[in-house]
Amino acid sequence: ELLAGFAALPGCERVAPALLALLERHPQADFGAPGPLVHALESQPGYPDLLAGSLERQPTELTAWMANRLLNSRLPRDERGTWLKRLTVVTSHPKAAPGVRDSAIRFLDFQASRQAS
Repeated sequence: ELLAGFAALPGCERVAPALLALLERHPQADFGAPGPLVHALESQPGYPDLLAGSLERQPTELTAWMANRLLNSRLPRDERGTWLKRLTVVTSHPKAAPGVRDSAIRFLDFQASRQAS
């Protein structure tokens, strides 16, 4: 309900960094998957760059999952490689909770299996 009509608001893209900061401040919170928060973020211009910065600062279960969603989309080979590297960094990020690291490993395994087939 909080994000109903969000995309129609003028200047809503200015809120995207604050939404990611919310995820970073509450890494254990359940914001839904994908849920309206993810859909609102994914619709914003520059979303991949904002997500990359969030993963560098404070990886969370949801932001790692969002990176995996990007990897599931059609990406140019070089961008795909960059996102795989970002997800690899999450596996040993000092601020990532053990569950987040484990999820990043599962996502990387899944992406490797996709490439193999």
